[in-house]
Parts: sequence; C-alpha cells; structure tokens
Amino acid sequence: MKFILSESGNEAINLALVRSFAIARIVYKDGGTNESHVIAELDNDSDVTVKIFDSADADKNFSAAKAYLAELVKELNGGAK
Repeated sequence: MKFILSESGNEAINLALVRSFAIARIVYKDGGTNESHVIAELDNDSDVTVKIFDSADADKNFSAAKAYLAELVKELNGGAK
C-alpha cells in the first residue's frame, strides 16, 4: 500500500482509493487571493487537498502546482527511469 499526506498533515490518503489528481485554481470574490490546489479525487466522489500554492502571483501558483503534480506522479510511478 502507498499513502500520501494531505496538506493539513491530518489525513493519509490510500492511493488505492484515488481516482485522479487535479489542479483547482481558486479565485476569491475579493480578488485578493488566487490559489492553486492539487487535489486527489477519491472513489467515493469526495476529494482531499494534497497541497496548496498561495503566493501573491496566480500564474506562479499554477506553474508550481503543475510542477508539484508532475513530480508526485513521477514518484508514485517509481521515480526517474
């Protein structure tokens, strides 16, 4: 079994229950925060936030989330080959 920790560190996610990973761009109405969340979508139609990127730069957050997700998938697939 493989597990990953949620952003809060309070949940361990069993990878056998993960249906997919996604990046959600969060923009609040006040326009002050533009976060990117890497989420794990689970078999029971719920999701868990794996990592949040919340610098002042929305594009930088999205780029960092994409890089993090790519590295996570690479590691889960056995690392560099």
